[in-house]
Amino acid sequence: MLHSRQLSILKNKLLHLDTNSIKEVSVCRSTYINIRKNISPVQIKRALGGAAFAVLLQILPIQSGAQNRAVFNFGSPQFNPFGLQSIQGASITLPALTDLDNDGDVDMIVAFSDTTAYQSIFKYYLNEGTINNPEFVDNGASIFADSIASADFIFSAPVFADLDNDGDQDILAGTSDYASSTYDGKFIFFENTGSATNPQFAAGVNNPFNLTPLETSLFWIPALADIDADGDLDMLASSYYLGAQFFKNSGTPNAPQFDAPIDLSTAFEISQQIGFSFPALADMDNDGDIDIFINDYYSAAFIFFENTGTPAAPVFSTGVQNPGNLSVTQADLTPNLIAFDGDPDLDLFTGSVTGVIFRENLQFGVGFNNLMVQSITVSPTVSHDVINITNLKKPIQQAYVYDMLGRIQPVVISGNTVSIQSLTNGTFHLVVIDNQGEVYTAPFVKQ
Repeated sequence: MLHSRQLSILKNKLLHLDTNSIKEVSVCRSTYINIRKNISPVQIKRALGGAAFAVLLQILPIQSGAQNRAVFNFGSPQFNPFGLQSIQGASITLPALTDLDNDGDVDMIVAFSDTTAYQSIFKYYLNEGTINNPEFVDNGASIFADSIASADFIFSAPVFADLDNDGDQDILAGTSDYASSTYDGKFIFFENTGSATNPQFAAGVNNPFNLTPLETSLFWIPALADIDADGDLDMLASSYYLGAQFFKNSGTPNAPQFDAPIDLSTAFEISQQIGFSFPALADMDNDGDIDIFINDYYSAAFIFFENTGTPAAPVFSTGVQNPGNLSVTQADLTPNLIAFDGDPDLDLFTGSVTGVIFRENLQFGVGFNNLMVQSITVSPTVSHDVINITNLKKPIQQAYVYDMLGRIQPVVISGNTVSIQSLTNGTFHLVVIDNQGEVYTAPFVKQ
């Protein structure tokens, strides 16, 4: 009954909306966002009717994916959602997210600074909900060979990546060598010696892969991605005194070897100097290359650097502050961009002083806002070679597959069958557009 009343109110507001009134548009957007938490896009579309629905699409603008321009529309920040709770005694809480057990949803590790014991501790949260209704639960059982707790560092910023190319997710954490007199920044590598479905992490190794401590770096905040499309993972890392630095991987996918760091602005001829910041690397506009996204400490703003070059030859445009209705709260720290809620757009998680903050991305970078998107069924949902679309009644006009960082992946589609043999193991999202322009999406796992 409450939802029906809200839809009726929204419909009336849309039919009488002054689109030049920022206040009225904002009210309609907020009402829609609240309704969408409990009602499917299809139900909203039917309840509003054609005229009101058209107005809603106008204030949640659609942009052609062929233009390869960034389109974001982030919702309001939510503090400790999906069953998360503040950790008692934690002064800094920094999350890392991935599908750690390869079941099709996103799990989380949180590194928090324990001010009582004066050490950094990792906590594992397993997603025991569904991709559309996530629920993070403290796993309890350790997935680490040794305790992550260490008095050698009170601060650590973890990131997930398959650094040894064996098909599972490892952890690289940036931290500070508290045991040294100079407080040099260092990196710690935790190899996943388990599997893609049953993670187990070995004891941490300090400064692996040719990484060496730098005096005055204090601590490091890392982000990993193949930024130059040569098949291995490069690193962008920021430190308090040195600012944003680029570490090119001159090794192989199986055996990384990072070159000495270069100032990020110098490495990619970015016009702006990027100082201490919290970085993330992802394909935010779904155009096939890696973009840079940072939470800039000094300007207190999220800044998006779009890659206007190619996957192999990145060129970054001038940074845009706070795209897609974003604004930095006093609590925001490290950003994590990941396809989280059943569609391939990248949602935003950030660490904070006392917990985790979530902002849903309400619009695909490929140009479709989430109100248009409907679910389809694929079978099997976990496969090695092919998946089949089972409930699409109209012919497919276009189809795409995206990984969890928003990158388009090459697949072969024939009729309603998708060949996924070329994909690496992991979680992906299929997006299908039928011959009537309707948009559908479904997650699946390649094993």
